[in-house]
Amino acid sequence: SELNPIYQGIRTRSGKVSVMAIPRDEGAYEKHAWTLLFGLGIVGLIFGVRYMILGEPVDVRAGENLTGMPWGEFVTRNPGVAGYMSALYRDIGISIFAFSTLLLTISRISYRRGERWAWYVMWVGPFFLLGITVIEMSLAGRFWLLYAFFLILSLLGLLLPYRKFFPRK
Repeated sequence: SELNPIYQGIRTRSGKVSVMAIPRDEGAYEKHAWTLLFGLGIVGLIFGVRYMILGEPVDVRAGENLTGMPWGEFVTRNPGVAGYMSALYRDIGISIFAFSTLLLTISRISYRRGERWAWYVMWVGPFFLLGITVIEMSLAGRFWLLYAFFLILSLLGLLLPYRKFFPRK
């Protein structure tokens, strides 16, 4: 019988033909797409650490739109509420730091190897970034365009190596 051209037959000692898939050639965009997700993980670590240390909004204008006054004035007038908000920002920082650590680990190891489960799990990133972008836009913040750029990078990191995870049969 004739073998499918994408498969290679190898005869064993017993004379049976063992079929093994020939590895396909990956383009550079497939091979290195994981670096986009890894880079976003590094940026996330930086944002997470900043929130954990300072406990205040990154975008001052979004903070003003949320509270109705500059952050410094809000802290002076409402120290209890400002302390609570600061704790929430620190919690957000811890969450971003943890999420980014997972993003770094999965992208560097499993996603880079082409493990299909990693491709599915990495879709959490674009949804996370879409949510942040929408919230930032609703607060009329300055950084919504940056988050939208990160969203596009994460989508590229997932869609460029699609054939690596789902090869044609």
